[in-house]
Amino acid sequence: MNDVTDPGIAAARSDVLARIAAAAKSTGRDPASVALVAVSKTQPDDRIEAMLSTGQRVFGENRVQEAEGRCLMTCEELDAAAKKSPVYRALGQ
Repeated sequence: MNDVTDPGIAAARSDVLARIAAAAKSTGRDPASVALVAVSKTQPDDRIEAMLSTGQRVFGENRVQEAEGRCLMTCEELDAAAKKSPVYRALGQ
């Protein structure tokens, strides 16, 4: 996996994390108790890699087969680079 940090994706993720932190703090909740789930369904692999390179590790998929393929690809590459592997969560019905 290459370091493919996209400044637009990195900035958008940073903005969302800041908004999550502000909302959590305004309700007296620890911002660390809130997980950002990036919905990766229908996204091309290069955009998933860009999100991974920002540190995002929790992704949502609604197709098990697509998640399995992505997980195999990214988990092996991240393990080889000694980085934390992503977590995939099922979305939808």
